[in-house]
Amino acid sequence: MSIIQLERVSRHFGVQAPIHALREVSLDVESGEWVAIVGPSGSGKTTLLNILGLLDRPTSGTYWLSDRDVSSLSEGARAGVRSREIGFVFQSFHLISHRTVTENVMMSDIYRGGDRSTRRLRAVQALERAKLSHRSDYLPVRLSGGERQRAAVARAILNSPRLLLCDEPTGNLDTATGNNILDLFEEMHDDGMTIVMITHDPEVAARSQRQVHIIDGHLTEAA
Repeated sequence: MSIIQLERVSRHFGVQAPIHALREVSLDVESGEWVAIVGPSGSGKTTLLNILGLLDRPTSGTYWLSDRDVSSLSEGARAGVRSREIGFVFQSFHLISHRTVTENVMMSDIYRGGDRSTRRLRAVQALERAKLSHRSDYLPVRLSGGERQRAAVARAILNSPRLLLCDEPTGNLDTATGNNILDLFEEMHDDGMTIVMITHDPEVAARSQRQVHIIDGHLTEAA
């Protein structure tokens, strides 16, 4: 069963002399897949991830998420789908410096308006899954880069999203630490998580189940 279906999706910026970031991209991602979108800087991969995460809209084409056409939803409806179904892991962690690790993980549920009575317990469980429960009371400044990314992963999976979107998740990490994060993704993939990850690094992409390449806004399956 497909969780993502893109049909001839394009994204243009500007009216006069428009920039064509995506050109009629079609992509199917099955539930439980781990897909790497590989491309150099400026290839359109971040634009594509933003559309998949409902942070941006396609100029043309159709986006089906879990068999629902989300291409033209209102901003409020898009925010609701994001909070319920999608988790995000970014290259730069985006942790709040004066909040503990547990509080950072809980923040995503506060913005979502989730169940307050179970919020801390779910945060603890997410940190256990991310193998960071031993740092739960630390501030981000006391964490290593890999630990900060694990905190970001725990925050992303707090509400058990159907889809995890990862934007260069190892980009700020050394090779060994990055491999540890990819090991964590592999464990979550083995548990049934659907993961879409963008990267410019072919060695990082090789850890995924399937690769697609994007260059100048054109998407092609890896050979």
